[in-house]
Amino acid sequence: MHTSPQRIERAVPRPRSNDGDDRAEAGVDQPAERLRLPLRLNAAFSLVSGAALLVAGGPLGSLMDVDQVWLLRLIGVGVVLFGVDVWFVASRPTGHLVQHSAMVTAADFAWVAATVVVIALGLVNTAGAVLCVAVALAVDGFGTAQFFARRALVRALAPAD
Repeated sequence: MHTSPQRIERAVPRPRSNDGDDRAEAGVDQPAERLRLPLRLNAAFSLVSGAALLVAGGPLGSLMDVDQVWLLRLIGVGVVLFGVDVWFVASRPTGHLVQHSAMVTAADFAWVAATVVVIALGLVNTAGAVLCVAVALAVDGFGTAQFFARRALVRALAPAD
């Protein structure tokens, strides 16, 4: 008995994406994972950075010549909460991932802009400026990677012409 290629193709189940949507055929899984990776790295970096501000706010304040340790710790709480939220966004189904990752990316770029303002106003010393720039470069890297990965995912989700 001869089996046609169409019969074989119908008999083989199509792969399913992680979020339950049958979008693998449209090529969405790979772009979605390319977006999830920088989001997860962003979340991990945020959690570690926020925890460092919480635990070592005093020494970091001394290093950066910032007397308001409470403010550094408050920023640390915000950064930890941001990290938790970003991890949650990275675990969302593909449709939600597109929408919510745009907000994470916007927040990343806002952080970079705020860093420029902090340094321009002289709110930290030279060591603090170096530390702030290092963090801003990492955050900008996450934001840029997320921006381009999200754009690729949006293109993959777009209906074929």
